[in-house]
Amino acid sequence: MGADKYGAKLAELEAMGKVFGQQGEAAQAMKAKLDSQAGKIPDIWSGPNADKFKTAWESYKKTFDDLQRTLSEAQQGIQKNKQAIAAATGAA
Repeated sequence: MGADKYGAKLAELEAMGKVFGQQGEAAQAMKAKLDSQAGKIPDIWSGPNADKFKTAWESYKKTFDDLQRTLSEAQQGIQKNKQAIAAATGAA
């Protein structure tokens, strides 16, 4: 398929959408686990390395949210395109 053509291999497209959704959920789960541990730092870890990690973590958390949102939007777009292609072609 060239840049000016539309279409998809529906089964592969559906599989891709599932992977994107699963990995978006995994990104959020990872963020939650890491954030939980980072919240314990003041009680169990101190010093320059702890401070460096805490500062870095605060900036990285948004990246996990952005990744999850991007994967979710892609999954929704894939589903929408799959349905439109299936309807237009009569494919399942």
